[in-house]
Parts: sequence; C-alpha cells; structure tokens
Amino acid sequence: MKKTIITIAASIAAAVPAFAGGLVTNTNQSVAFFRMPAQEAVISVDGAYFNPAGIGFMNDGLHLGLNWEAAWQTRQTTTNYAPLMFGANNSSASKLYKGEAFAPCVPSLDITIVRGRWFVADHFGVLGGGGKASYADGLGAFESQVAQLAAMFNQAGVPVKYGVDMNLEGTQYFFANQILGGYRINDHFSVAAGLRLTYGKAGYNASISGIQINGLPAAAFLNAAGFGQYAPMAADRALDCTQSGLGAAPIVSADFKAGNWNLAARYEFKTKLALKNSTATNTSGMGQFDDGKSLDNDIPALLAAGIGYTAFSKLHLYGSCHYYFDKGAKTYNSATDRGDRQDLLGANTLEYLAGVEYDICNWLTISCGAQRTAHNTGSGHEYNSDLSFAVSSTSFGAGAKVSISPAMDLNLGYFHTLFDRETKVESEILSTEYFKTSKALGVGLSIAF
Repeated sequence: MKKTIITIAASIAAAVPAFAGGLVTNTNQSVAFFRMPAQEAVISVDGAYFNPAGIGFMNDGLHLGLNWEAAWQTRQTTTNYAPLMFGANNSSASKLYKGEAFAPCVPSLDITIVRGRWFVADHFGVLGGGGKASYADGLGAFESQVAQLAAMFNQAGVPVKYGVDMNLEGTQYFFANQILGGYRINDHFSVAAGLRLTYGKAGYNASISGIQINGLPAAAFLNAAGFGQYAPMAADRALDCTQSGLGAAPIVSADFKAGNWNLAARYEFKTKLALKNSTATNTSGMGQFDDGKSLDNDIPALLAAGIGYTAFSKLHLYGSCHYYFDKGAKTYNSATDRGDRQDLLGANTLEYLAGVEYDICNWLTISCGAQRTAHNTGSGHEYNSDLSFAVSSTSFGAGAKVSISPAMDLNLGYFHTLFDRETKVESEILSTEYFKTSKALGVGLSIAF
C-alpha cells in the first residue's frame, strides 16, 4: 500500500515534464516551407534559415521576408490498463487522453543584404515549441496509479470506485535569432557562416485534487479502512513553474550552382542549453521542479542537404534530407535525475523531403511537396512517455506564390501531417498507444528593395 501511494505522489511529475513533446525542431521557418517543404536548395530570402550560402546568388540589394503561421495539434495517448474500469466515469480498461495545443501566431523574419560577392543575413523564428497545451481530462500516467489503489481494494473484496480532478497546462517557446555572413567565391560556389542564439522559455501549471473513493475524500476513506497513516500522501498537489535558458551554436553553409542544377548543404552545431526553474509552487513531491534547478535541454546538431533542378523554364524539382544528431544532445530524464534521456533512443532522426514548383504564368507559381520523418525511440519505444513522445510521420504541403509586383511576392501555404500510431508495452497489463494530429497554414510576404 505504501509503495502505491508514493507512486501516486511521484506520478504528478511524470505527467508534466515537456509540453512541446519529444524530438521537436521546427523547420517550418517560412510559409514557403508549407507550400514546398524541400527548401534547402532554394535561392531566396528564406535562405537566411534554409540555405544561407545560396544568398550569394541573389540580386544586389536589401531583401525582406515576413511570415505568419497558425498551427493546431493534438497529442493523444490511449492507456490500456484493467484497473481503469474502476473509475467512476470509466466504462472500460482503455481510456483516451488528449492534449490540445494551438499556436495562433508563429512569426518569422528574414533579412538579407547582398553587395557584389559579399552578403549578410539574419533570421528570427520559433525553433521549437510555439504554443500552449491543455489536458482537460488528465493523463494515464497519473490516473493509472489512482486506479491501482482502487484495484487493491476490489481484489480484497471491497468494491470501490475512484474519482480524481486533474488540470494540466503548459506553454513552451524556443526563440532563435541567427546572423550569418558569406562570400560568393565565383559564379558557381558560395559559402556562409554565422551564429544562432536560442532562448528557451516554458511554463507549467498543474493541479491534482479531489481524489475520491466511493464518493468520499480519499483521506476519509483511508482513515475508515484503517490506512489513515497514508492519507496525507493522497492530498491535493499543485505545480506552478517557469523555466528559461539561453544557448548558442555556430552554423556553416555551402552552395554550388551550375546550369539548371543547385546543390546546397548546411551544418548546425549542437546548442548546449539548460532550462532553469523559477518555481512559485511545487507540492508535486518531485525535486526536478525545485526553484533554481537547471535541466538539460540541448538542441541537437543538424546536417541538412538539398538539390534543385530546373527541368525546363517553368518546372522546378527539389529534394532534401535532414539528419538530426539526437543521441548527442543531453535531455533531462526524470527517472534518473540526469541529462541522459537521449540514451533511450535507438538511433538519430532522419527526414526526407521532396517538392515541385510550376510557374503557371509570370505572376503565379503553384507548388506542393512531402516530408517523411523517421524517429527511432527504441525497440520498445522506451524514450516515449505520456507528455513527451515522438512518433514518425508523413507530411504534405501545398500552396502558391503570387507576384504582386516585380519586387513583392505573396506566399500562401497549408501543411498537414499524418502521424504513425506507436505502442509502448510496459508490462503484461499496461500499455500506451501514442498518436498526434497536426495542421498549419500561413501567409508570407517577400520584398526586394
């Protein structure tokens, strides 16, 4: 009994560690990505993020890119655990828990200046997170422990039903600004290098209250059942914590252009980042949220490469590949209280992207593309947990570029992601299925001065 109640107290922290969810690096840094995801070999103002060296092949002058995006996502876990049937509002041993996340405004800004062979560029965007997640019905990581307590009484011949009220809400943003400079060596080859600063900020609010057994407060029931010494451990609990941290990493880029072909690559070094707690309330019983404590949250190194080919004057074909060095990025692990969660991964993440653009006329270009993201969260998905999980996915984007004038383009795009369903089996009687939904749209403006 004591072990069960302690687990109930500890599970609060297991339910709240990271609302942004697992292996997430936002590569949707412009609306052009929505309408055609394979941006690594594209030469445009968006190259301030995707292809810095390619800026060397742009026309002289000042170029500005403004983008607004809105995104909707749900994070869903289905817990299969027999004792859940003892819940007052449950009808089976399987229960769906859903987190709703909405980011109404995810902005990005690109600025480039080209003077002869020299150029500079600046990109500002949201590199990770970007919204608020709310779990109105709680999580299996907590409820399964309350259910276990009820199951013990039922197995002892005392029929009981349990109830619990839980509210979880969090926000997470990783704001990044990178400034680069470069030089076009000749008509075919250009290079660039720079530095990215990333500021991470997160906020978590959680409350767990009203644990009941057979309609009675848990404390009253435990006292009546002869287990009053454990009643304080079923008391209400709350968390109000914000985290913040700053990190920096170099970026290098190269672009080779010849005839109808363009080849480009960039390497982003690992950003060493730790998020420090500023905690107003922490009665969760877990030290990871203690005021002043820092948690590892590195952003992994990334190698990105792309190829572009103009089949004829109106048709443009693109392909890209992203390789994330996730296993080299320290991430806090609540189970060990160390930055070793990345060791649970089976391999680094790979992404494959392809896209096509077609110039219908001199003022309208239509485009589409796809992206496949392959995560490896371990042979048994050991890396995944209720709130911080990664599942492989296939995404599709489409949209258009409208030339308002020779110096101004309007980009419109929609991006939809289809996620795989993956199941983590923790024991013979406990398993969790992970799933997500995601869609986003945006509008962007590119201006040449």
